[in-house]
Amino acid sequence: MILGVFYAGFITKNVESLGYVGDLVSVKPGYARNFLLPQGLAVVANERNKKLFEHQKSMVEKKKEKEITSAKEFADKISKISLTITKAAGESDKIFGSVTTLDLMEGLKVNGITDIERRKITLPEEVKKLGVYKAHVKIHPEVIAEFSVWVVAKKTEESKETKESKESSSEEKATSSSQGVEEKKASVKPT
Repeated sequence: MILGVFYAGFITKNVESLGYVGDLVSVKPGYARNFLLPQGLAVVANERNKKLFEHQKSMVEKKKEKEITSAKEFADKISKISLTITKAAGESDKIFGSVTTLDLMEGLKVNGITDIERRKITLPEEVKKLGVYKAHVKIHPEVIAEFSVWVVAKKTEESKETKESKESSSEEKATSSSQGVEEKKASVKPT
């Protein structure tokens, strides 16, 4: 129904910038005529369509409630998870590289959470140091789960071996230098 300079209609599919299924909206006639109606995103607001959308809206609300309850249960499951990510780190607790959402997604997969897309995982802050961080997963537009991420230093055998080799090489230098001094003393003869 065209009202002056606006068009009143019911939305048949969710339109991000306009509204949700069953909403009564008023838009410019050209937008309705050239975009909404040909794409099947809206229908004319009349009594027949109003009754149809009231029924559909009640069905959609029931479905939405079921989705929200299942999303909340899933969020509770995720919030109980505490991931531990090991990264190589320097002496000042700075990690080499950073922890990414791909690392978190792989960690969630290890814990049995396989149906989360990478783009739905967010880190509120950039992870460049060792410590504990919070990450978020957007499960549903109304439900966001939060879980802990522990970033710890990777303990490698190489670092232990290099420390041991440094200690042993310094001991060897100390013993060889003391032997060298004794040898020099023995080679110098008084005249």
